[in-house]
Amino acid sequence: SSALFGAFVGAILFGNISDRIGRKSVYGIELIVMITFALISAFSVNIFMLIISRFFLGVGIGGDYPISSTLMSEYSNKKHRGRMVSMVFAMQGFGLLTGAVIGLVAVAYLPLDSAWRFMLGFGAVPALSVVYLRRKIKETPRYTLQVKGDAKGAAEVVNEVTGSSIT
Repeated sequence: SSALFGAFVGAILFGNISDRIGRKSVYGIELIVMITFALISAFSVNIFMLIISRFFLGVGIGGDYPISSTLMSEYSNKKHRGRMVSMVFAMQGFGLLTGAVIGLVAVAYLPLDSAWRFMLGFGAVPALSVVYLRRKIKETPRYTLQVKGDAKGAAEVVNEVTGSSIT
């Protein structure tokens, strides 16, 4: 439950921060938080460390929700926006199912005193798998134009992403 409370805090915290410093920056920060605290929770030495590390893991996860959906909606065209944002939220269900499978496999093949650590540490794997891709993503044209006031920068991102030429 500490991770759920952390997710509530993270969504509010990172959602607001992304409106100030940009989606790309926050997309990297919350990713680092998720990776770090998934691993720390796997190596917890007592219940208090576990509760605290899971809370901060939840902060990172909670931060990922508004940033992922905002990035998808700001990069999607009008025609596909609903479907693309739905796909972002569908990944949550996929992650829950994958977590259950990882848990069943861990309990079936590992000693119980190691299985729970493996399950918690495995939470870092999906986050680690997207580090490179998230660093390559450009700031959204909407943020670049409306918050930074950089029309030229926004046009460059649109040109690069769509392959079209706008001014």
